[in-house]
Amino acid sequence: MGRIVEVDGAIDEIPDNSVIAVSGFNLLVAPEYLLLKLFEHYKETGHPKNIFLEVNPIPTAPTGVLDRIMDELYNDLDQDFLSGILVTYPGWSPYLQKLIQENRIEGYTWSIGTASWFFREVARGFPGVITKVKNVS
Repeated sequence: MGRIVEVDGAIDEIPDNSVIAVSGFNLLVAPEYLLLKLFEHYKETGHPKNIFLEVNPIPTAPTGVLDRIMDELYNDLDQDFLSGILVTYPGWSPYLQKLIQENRIEGYTWSIGTASWFFREVARGFPGVITKVKNVS
């Protein structure tokens, strides 16, 4: 059975080196408050650190919460909050792009369709998806 907890209580339970999946299509239902609280908690306590984010389309809109977090991370040369990100399109966030281009975090992309399919499969208890990559010549 599920339980309801305050956001700070939930974040306290996230260990370092976690993979965190965040879904919210085009900011319509993106959990910006949760992302902000997660980052604030890290700044206050130093934990969780070295997280890897998997984000469904695309909470990195300009001046959005994730973009503002990336700005702070980019300007902190010793940041250890974020180790990497899997995102459909990093292009909306210049600071996310710079973090990836400068190899300060790992960066991966996937299509919107694959992202949606992945989140659906994991939500129903499956381990994920396998996609086919085709060489187009």
